[in-house]
Amino acid sequence: MDFTITNPQVSSTKKLKSENEMGMSIPDRISRLPDETLHKILALLDMKCAVKTSILSTRWRYLWTYISTLNFNSNVFLESTKRLAKDTTQFKEFVDQVFIHNKANSILKFYILYDEKRCLEPPRVYSWIRALLHRNIQELDIDISTDASPFHLPVGLFTCPSLTVLKLKFGYVRVPLQLPCSVSLPSLKTMHLKSVCFVDESRTSKLFRNCPVLESLIIMDSGVVMLANLFIYGHKLKDLVIENCCDEVGGDEPAYCKIQICAPNIESFRCKDHMSRVYSIENCSSIVSAGMDMEIEKRFQFDSESGMELELPGKKTKEYAVHVIKSLRAICNVRELALSPSLIEVVSKQPAILERISVQFLHLRCLMLKTWLSRDCIRAVFYMLKISPLLDTLIIEVTKKADNSTSIGEYQDTLSPLQCMSQLKFVQIEGVLGCTNELKFLEILLQNALVLETLVVLTCEEQLPDKAQRSWTFFDRLQQFPRASSNIAIFFH
Repeated sequence: MDFTITNPQVSSTKKLKSENEMGMSIPDRISRLPDETLHKILALLDMKCAVKTSILSTRWRYLWTYISTLNFNSNVFLESTKRLAKDTTQFKEFVDQVFIHNKANSILKFYILYDEKRCLEPPRVYSWIRALLHRNIQELDIDISTDASPFHLPVGLFTCPSLTVLKLKFGYVRVPLQLPCSVSLPSLKTMHLKSVCFVDESRTSKLFRNCPVLESLIIMDSGVVMLANLFIYGHKLKDLVIENCCDEVGGDEPAYCKIQICAPNIESFRCKDHMSRVYSIENCSSIVSAGMDMEIEKRFQFDSESGMELELPGKKTKEYAVHVIKSLRAICNVRELALSPSLIEVVSKQPAILERISVQFLHLRCLMLKTWLSRDCIRAVFYMLKISPLLDTLIIEVTKKADNSTSIGEYQDTLSPLQCMSQLKFVQIEGVLGCTNELKFLEILLQNALVLETLVVLTCEEQLPDKAQRSWTFFDRLQQFPRASSNIAIFFH
């Protein structure tokens, strides 16, 4: 692929016919727009496309050199190539040339996506960021693949007064986040970190504390193995996502990094982690929406030799339940809550702990659960309804085929504590297989939901041999259940 920044000479044979030759007059209204407007239009394009506009006319010849939003996507640049070494080299040189020719006083946004097998050289990325810091960069979004080579970010990146958005995503190899002693990002509102490795507890704490106007923080697929504690403090933090923090430690009882959160103005919190991790959530009473996707550690799921599924040790079940319930109590003011199947299972096996560590969701209106709908899980689901008196929407996704129970008597203890569905109006259950457990759950629900208006039942998408027959049998039995609500519509698909 041959791509150059310099203005190409277009031969007369390739020029479009003139307006006179076409026999019509088509005014070029776009070219008459002010430079400022054209710059905004070009800022929406990938830089390869923006540079190509220079061949349109002398009016467009140098417009691209003044745009302050630079978008680079290797997939766009290399779409018509074989992605050989020379092609990826041309992409890197193209970025260099854009920096050289750009005449904008400052850079509002720099975005680069590079996911090729041949990784970008760290010195090259370092030089780009240095150049951006000298141009008062406001939004920096880097999404690149890296190798095991040492990768250092410029120290000035963490003291940049103009920076409002910082997104660093580094592919499969985690990049150590080497932070300076002094961190100050007074304008930063958005920080997204993916595939980084936190290496210093004190400096990492300073990173979050010294972003006084930070509103959105996402930490994904990042290493915390070198930290005993990860402190996240944000007085103005509104949205927080923590997913798949990796400890990479061995041993029978590994020491996991504790995550401590203090965000008095937080509105949304989503967490995906394992249940051995301790979360200390303080001063988060303003939270509105939360998602807790907590899983059992892999070493407790399957036997390493046989591959057989393991039964979680009772001691671990209690430990997990305590961790989970304490986290739930810390976010008890939520209005929307989503919980994972493993979390529901662990909680369901410890009813005594549930009762002892009292939790009340007095503001919860929408509950989304992924569950296996085993007998214990059904008990846990109804317990969640019991402690959520204002709940009006319940959405359940059945994620695993539960063991069928044929004895109605097994569920009688589940029926007793239900004076709790006075507000429930909408229920949707997805992934239904036609099992006894599912029928019993719906039977209990219909008998106790006094004002239920809509019940949506969606069968699983998996094509089972007897799916049609089981579905009809399931629907027929469902229609026969007595209902506490006199005004309910049932949709079955």
